[in-house]
Amino acid sequence: MKDAYAALAPQGAGLVESGRNGMEETRPAPSSERLVIGLGLRVAELRQMNLELRDALGALHDRYETGADRYEFAPVACCGLDASGTITDINMAGAALLGSEITSIVGRQLAWFVAPADRSAVREHVRSCAAHGERTCTEASVLGVGGTLTTSQIISSPVRSPSGHLTLVTVIVEGASSKP
Repeated sequence: MKDAYAALAPQGAGLVESGRNGMEETRPAPSSERLVIGLGLRVAELRQMNLELRDALGALHDRYETGADRYEFAPVACCGLDASGTITDINMAGAALLGSEITSIVGRQLAWFVAPADRSAVREHVRSCAAHGERTCTEASVLGVGGTLTTSQIISSPVRSPSGHLTLVTVIVEGASSKP
């Protein structure tokens, strides 16, 4: 930024002339010349801001990619749910736990992937988390590959986007039980 000012300073300060006794005196530029100089300075500022914003955007994109990779390749099942309990996204560990392809899981209710006896508890888990805006933990038997049941902890935390959209970030910890 200082370089931009330094480059334009001679134009703006070209009004300095030698005065009496060798002292320098500044005379204001005509109004149109001052406007041109001011606009030139503003353009330089905006170019610098643009470069800084592009750098920040690049860094943000890199962080997003890293976070997305960590989510996708996490060793635990992670998924997003909407307020009704519909799975909006799921990572590879989640798809493996549920024994299906990601594309056949997304759009279905999480309760569909638990034992029939636990479906009402999972629906209440989702309702409570969305309604109260608090982290919720529920134990349920998750239906896996070949219909096997695995007792698991389902942990959801509500997250609101800047636009107000609610997502329940959910982790399913396979084989975890709160019962002795």
